[in-house]
Amino acid sequence: MVSRAYLHNLNVLSYFQLGIGDEVELFKANMIIPQLARNLTCSNTLVLPDSCPCCGEKTSIHTTVNGTRQLYCDNSACSVKWVQQLVHFCDKTRMNIEGLSAKNLEKLIGAGFINDFGDLYRLRDFRVEMERLPGFGPKLVQRRLDPLEESRHGRLNQFIS
Repeated sequence: MVSRAYLHNLNVLSYFQLGIGDEVELFKANMIIPQLARNLTCSNTLVLPDSCPCCGEKTSIHTTVNGTRQLYCDNSACSVKWVQQLVHFCDKTRMNIEGLSAKNLEKLIGAGFINDFGDLYRLRDFRVEMERLPGFGPKLVQRRLDPLEESRHGRLNQFIS
């Protein structure tokens, strides 16, 4: 059973004439990836937010080089954008730092341990404080720090990516 499908661009929202409460049909592309098949009600009532739900700053529509329209927060200091940049950096195809999910990174940023990318590699200095965070403990902290240490010896193409 498909419970959710992510719509990442405004072109798809427009094409399917989506609105809140619409009834849609979904399918699993390649038996894995949830995809929107069709909109049964086509209300076309979706109103895009003019401010970021996370930081409250203005949003705008950007068009990518391949013509995809996407909604962006214009605030370069938006905390959610910062977390996503860190998640991207830690991704398997980048520095391959396992265990640093968005949720864990939010906790570490909130505790003041991470303010820039370099702070990731100084987390071992906060081992004791990290162990006191809700949902963390000595074993979990060690499982977060080991992959960080291993990533210090990453390849140039990982770092550039």
